Amino acid sequence: MIAAAARGYDLTKDFSTNGPVHEALYVIAGLIVFIAFIFAARFVAHLVGQWLLKRQVRPDMIVLGRRAATAIILLLVGDHIAIDAHTGVIVEVKLRVTMLKSDEGNLIVIPNSDLFTKAVTIYNASVEARTAPPT
Repeated sequence: MIAAAARGYDLTKDFSTNGPVHEALYVIAGLIVFIAFIFAARFVAHLVGQWLLKRQVRPDMIVLGRRAATAIILLLVGDHIAIDAHTGVIVEVKLRVTMLKSDEGNLIVIPNSDLFTKAVTIYNASVEARTAPPT
């Protein structure tokens, strides 16, 4: 430990071996992208709210429209998600529910309220890319 402190930390070795600094940079990049999507979702939700307000829509429908716009933007991070015990590809996002097609081909209906209150895992690659043998 003392010898390592005297030489310093080798960043080039850290990047070539996927060390803690390399992994931390991926986490930071992921957080930046996530925050950017949150700001984009809020901006689009604001625009949707203003558009609905100009159309003289009821206030409760404006809130619902803004929430739906936020959900749609946040779900564009990736289209293969897992929530609770359900895993699948997002087929359609409706006002009240999100439709997933499971890996087995089943259609799963998830209330959008669950997407806001439960942990959602968003995969960045398709099932074929994740299960294909490396070339």
